[in-house]
Amino acid sequence: MAGIKDRKIGNREKALLHVAKAKLGMDEDTYRAMLAGFGVSSSVELIHARFDEIMQHLEAVGFVPVKASARKPGTPVSAAEDRAPMLAKCGQILAELGLSWAYADGIAKQMFGVRRVRWCRPEQLRAVLVALIKHKARNMGGTNKGGMDERRI
Repeated sequence: MAGIKDRKIGNREKALLHVAKAKLGMDEDTYRAMLAGFGVSSSVELIHARFDEIMQHLEAVGFVPVKASARKPGTPVSAAEDRAPMLAKCGQILAELGLSWAYADGIAKQMFGVRRVRWCRPEQLRAVLVALIKHKARNMGGTNKGGMDERRI
C-alpha cells in the first residue's frame, strides 16, 4: 500500500502552490518551468513528496506561508482602530467564560447576519459586546468583574 508521500496532492495543496505563485509574482511560463524542474508539467500530477520539495524551494526563494493559527476561523487578526478595543474586550470576556471566537461569531450572525464578529461595524460590535457582558453577568453570579458598564459602551 502506498504511503502518504506517494499519493497525489489535494486541492488545498494545489491552492497553496497557486498562492505562492501569485505572492512571488511568477508568470505562467516561470511556474511551468519550475514544475518541469521537479519532473511534472502540472500540479495535478504532483505527489506529496514532490510537493514538499517544491514548497521548500518556494520558501527558499521568498515565499512565506501563513501559519495555521493565523487562518483559524474567528480569530481577529487586525482590526480598525475604532474596533480594536472592543474586540480586545470581547476576547477577554470569551476567555473568562472559556468560550471561543466562534461563540461571538454566532452572536454576530444571529443579531446582524454578519458571519464574523471582526467584520461588524462599530455599532454592531458594541451590541455584541453588550450581549457578551450580559452573558458573563448571568454566568458569573451577576458580577461585572470586567469593569465595563454596558451603558458606557
